[in-house]
Amino acid sequence: MDVRYPFLRNLPSYKFYEQLNEDGVTSYYSYCTAILSAYPDNSDIINLCGKLIRNLKKLYTWNNKDIPPNERCSYLNYWIYFQMINNHKLHEPTSIYDSHIIIYLIYDWDRFIYTLTDNYKCVHERYRISSNEFLEKKKLHDDNKNYKSIKDIVNSGKNDQNYDYFSYITENENLHGILKEECKCTNNTKFCVEFHKYNRDNKKDKLCSLECNSEISSSVPNTKVNSVCPLPEPVLQSSLEPMSQEREGETGAFTGSMEVQDDTSSSPTSSSTLTISLLTSIIGIFPLLYISYKFTPFGPWLRRRISNKKIISDYTDNESNEKLQHSPDRMLATKNASYIIPHHSLINF
Repeated sequence: MDVRYPFLRNLPSYKFYEQLNEDGVTSYYSYCTAILSAYPDNSDIINLCGKLIRNLKKLYTWNNKDIPPNERCSYLNYWIYFQMINNHKLHEPTSIYDSHIIIYLIYDWDRFIYTLTDNYKCVHERYRISSNEFLEKKKLHDDNKNYKSIKDIVNSGKNDQNYDYFSYITENENLHGILKEECKCTNNTKFCVEFHKYNRDNKKDKLCSLECNSEISSSVPNTKVNSVCPLPEPVLQSSLEPMSQEREGETGAFTGSMEVQDDTSSSPTSSSTLTISLLTSIIGIFPLLYISYKFTPFGPWLRRRISNKKIISDYTDNESNEKLQHSPDRMLATKNASYIIPHHSLINF
């Protein structure tokens, strides 16, 4: 157990490990034939083997509502390997399962469970990992069990140690992933609400964010985005009131969507600038055209072209009218009717 958190002694996991480690097991030494032959003078190892046999026999008969029967075998495996590493200097760089002392203990373990019914058998685990890897694995197991126990205790409302419990949770990296998934904005359980209040009051910004959505983030300034868990609505309601009172005297108003407003307002400005530029270009062309028309050879040439086109057009219209009046008519006869087709002269210029 971590000495920084002595209150963990009150949690079910720690109490169950204590029960597995209780003494008064001399009556079980006779089942430790392999250990007695290999370590006849090592009373500590013999005593540990006696505890193992006693635990195997009573593991599923103990009256313990906090540790269900289907979890007890895992506890027993973690307990026996930890005892060998912590108290008997078992430090294997590759596989603790293959150490000599574990081999003898496992031999006595297997021989004893053959005498039990199937419902009461706990099979040993083969931890073919280093001592350090095993300790990390056990810590992860214990942290998860402690987290579940703390959650049940806080939700029950029958404790006054929330500060201690949450200090353990927030300082434990093994639990960050669980917190991220469980304590979301939609989770309004007492555990998550109290947990977020603790983070808010203790400024643990890396674990708790005040941004559940855009509306909340615009109402609560100075929040951080890179966080593990957002803040649920009950905590926000309790935190927004004092914040609004503190900001009554300020002249400026915080707006969470400031960047979006800037982007939106820039669109009309760009359109106005484009329109003004286009109008300026068009207006600037007219003086150039007027100067070209009045003071350059382009003006007289353009006037001559316009006069010639007008004369030709008038002449064409007059001759067409005259021809239509004096042209001979040709008769196209058919079997049943006659048609008059006027003949037009072709005018070439």
